[in-house]
Amino acid sequence: MKVEYYELSDPALREKFVDVVQAAEEHGLPYPLTAINGVFRFAGGVSYYAILRAVQEALGISASES
Repeated sequence: MKVEYYELSDPALREKFVDVVQAAEEHGLPYPLTAINGVFRFAGGVSYYAILRAVQEALGISASES
């Protein structure tokens, strides 16, 4: 599992991730964008619990096991 944070209001990072920024703008997606293992799962505000469930799913852990 890889978790990283990128502040896309930073011009240097916007340039580094120009494809992500362009796709978000083209589809009208609000920030923040949340990706799990490189796959975008959420756009806009998202609860901790929603992210936790998505991470558990990616790890193959059922909610009853946590």
